[in-house]
Amino acid sequence: MNPVLKSGLISGSLSLAGDLVAQILTNRSLDGNNSRGQSYDATRALRMGSFGLFFYGPYQHYWYQALDRAFSARTLQNFASKVALNQVCLAPVVITGVFAWNLALQGALSDLPGKLQRDFMPTIMTGWKFWVPAATINFVAVPLQHQVLYMSACGVIWTAFLSYSSSVSEKAQLK
Repeated sequence: MNPVLKSGLISGSLSLAGDLVAQILTNRSLDGNNSRGQSYDATRALRMGSFGLFFYGPYQHYWYQALDRAFSARTLQNFASKVALNQVCLAPVVITGVFAWNLALQGALSDLPGKLQRDFMPTIMTGWKFWVPAATINFVAVPLQHQVLYMSACGVIWTAFLSYSSSVSEKAQLK
């Protein structure tokens, strides 16, 4: 199978899984047992899955190959460079990309500047707490051919965490 397509399929399917987990946790956290009958938002799931399939998976494939070529020696300096570049270069592109992708598919791309101003820094700072340890494991222990799979699997957790945390804080604000 074509490795770019494989990366897209892995990322897309795990993005769908992360969205499913996030929606289940969010719906349950709103009232404790989902007795309101909130249903799964398939359109939202398709937006997240298509982002993983068409953007994030292929982008990760090329990104990790480029990092491996640029920092092929297994040294502490190269390891630190990969982790730092992952957070300083990859993270802003992905956060901006996912915000833009979702807004564009909702016909609200004009809301992107406000979304970035409001949510970019809190998202990236929280992300660093999760992704620095995840990237550390990725670059130390995961072979290049499995890095997209590993980071996409981490993305399931990240997506679920962000959605659940948002819903819990919104619920607390409503009381």
